[in-house]
Amino acid sequence: MVAFAGKAKKVIFLPDETFAFIKKDTIELYNFSGAPLSPVVKNVDIDWTDNGKNGFEHYMLKEIYEQKRAISSNREFVARSCQYTQHGTF
Repeated sequence: MVAFAGKAKKVIFLPDETFAFIKKDTIELYNFSGAPLSPVVKNVDIDWTDNGKNGFEHYMLKEIYEQKRAISSNREFVARSCQYTQHGTF
């Protein structure tokens, strides 16, 4: 539900093999056989500040700027792993 943080207060996740008709004031949920279902409304009580945006305005910007560090860390980890396995001390 992190994707909805700061954007919505309530969400409805559609179960597999269902569809919904969404209108201004109603949501009708059905299974693929056409039987009506009751939507389950979940409250979104997550705040972006609690989820580590680290000062970035949007989570996507944080991810973009972290790519260089993540790639470097991963490369260093793989290099160390290869050294250990080559010397038999892994």
